[in-house]
Amino acid sequence: MITLVLGGVRSGKSEVAERLAGPGPGTYLATGLVTPGDDDFAERVAHHRARRPASWATVEEPRAVPAVLARLHGPVLLDALGTWIANDPRPDLDALVQALVSRRGDTIVVSEEVGLGVHPVSEVGRLFADRLGEANRRVAEVADRCLLVVAGRVIDLPAGTPAPGEAASTGRRPATGTAASGDAASVGTPTAAGTARSGEGASGTPPATGAAASTDAASVGTPPATGAAASRDAASTGRPPATGTPPAAGVTAPAAGMPPFATDRGAASGSVMGGLREAVAFLTPLGGATAPSPAAFSWFPVVGALIGLLLGGLWWAAEEPLGPLAAAALVVAADLALTGALHFDGLLDSADGLLPHLRPERRLAVMADPNVGAFAVATGATTLLLRTAALAALGTARPFLLAALWSLSRTAMAVTALTGRYARSHGLASSFLPDTGTATHDRTGPAPAGRAAGNQWVLPASVGAVLAVVLAVGNEISSVVAVVAGGLAAAAVAALARRRIGGFTGDTLGAGGVVAETIGLLTAVAVLRP
Repeated sequence: MITLVLGGVRSGKSEVAERLAGPGPGTYLATGLVTPGDDDFAERVAHHRARRPASWATVEEPRAVPAVLARLHGPVLLDALGTWIANDPRPDLDALVQALVSRRGDTIVVSEEVGLGVHPVSEVGRLFADRLGEANRRVAEVADRCLLVVAGRVIDLPAGTPAPGEAASTGRRPATGTAASGDAASVGTPTAAGTARSGEGASGTPPATGAAASTDAASVGTPPATGAAASRDAASTGRPPATGTPPAAGVTAPAAGMPPFATDRGAASGSVMGGLREAVAFLTPLGGATAPSPAAFSWFPVVGALIGLLLGGLWWAAEEPLGPLAAAALVVAADLALTGALHFDGLLDSADGLLPHLRPERRLAVMADPNVGAFAVATGATTLLLRTAALAALGTARPFLLAALWSLSRTAMAVTALTGRYARSHGLASSFLPDTGTATHDRTGPAPAGRAAGNQWVLPASVGAVLAVVLAVGNEISSVVAVVAGGLAAAAVAALARRRIGGFTGDTLGAGGVVAETIGLLTAVAVLRP
């Protein structure tokens, strides 16, 4: 189901969209780009992040929105089209529409309605208004439901009819039909003709007449299926408000057992195999972006060992025809490819944020900045050189050594995340954090190590320790020294992050993993090289 939520500045459109989305899990695709010095916009973004449910993963993408949207699985809340077009004055609207209609998960799109104001006086303003207006029309054509938010009140817009021949010429599906009648879950939603809807008696509220009736924003938590949506699975309708927001009078709750904003992941998200799939999707480019759960942590050591074995096999196959140095460089490049450079990117961001002399409040902002600084360049280049040199210096391929160190690095990520304090109010790593069911730990407030996660860290720590030691012994018993050194290096990165930014982020988890592997390789050279 595709829902378009339109509204002016400060109209409450984002809050309405968040109520529609429910408590999650899902993905919040944010298009806003905070530039240094723009304190007002930074404050707005921080406010949005603070009220976002912790079960929602946040993906920030200011320009390549269609490509990222197409790769996301499950429910997605895209906020907003206006900031996307401000960042990319020539947006690919065809690609956006294609991503919306082809993805399996439900999508809520938030956009600014700028057509109600004065005519822009500048060329840039006119171009922005034209492009955003076109984007809104294009999305509305394929949306199953369109809402207009004015002063916190919600107007359910009637389904429109495309111009003759338009659907055939563009290949886009038309938004046909009128608002579904007899939907007791919604109050006062008009038909396309603007007449009163029938069958509203179950809600206890008389039907609306005339123009589109407005309702309080809190009552939109259960949207009706209109137009094309009427023929879809009922699981994509009937979404309750977000946790802690009582439903409006007359709004019927969804059927028992029906999850809000149902996803194609289903119950597997908390299952054993679901945790494995989430760990693979988070640690590698395989499986697409997904909102992970704490169950994935137990699989981190296993996925790390598998990555290490794959790299070790490549090392073994390449050393004979290519020689030690070229084979080592190939393994380092393959590692970046297998992990999508995710952890290496975290190392670069962490270097820029943790190493220079900055005010504490500036460090997180620097780490979120997509630009690369001098510390990142120096750290990244040094790390790649050290990893390549260490592999070449070991002489012969050692697949079990790589498996042990890569398993250790992922174990360190899991243990750090489950025993530390999350330093941000949002981010993909926040989806892993367990829900304690209390208000004492909201992912952003101070929490003593291990308190929020209870004993959940014990399983991944135990699995990772056993796996890393067994694999290290499988190489040579002295390889255990390299594993210990890698673990100490990961702990040092976690301690630095805790001191500089008050906890960990997804970037520092990746940085700790890369540093652990690199120190482990260098230690292995010292203890294993003949």
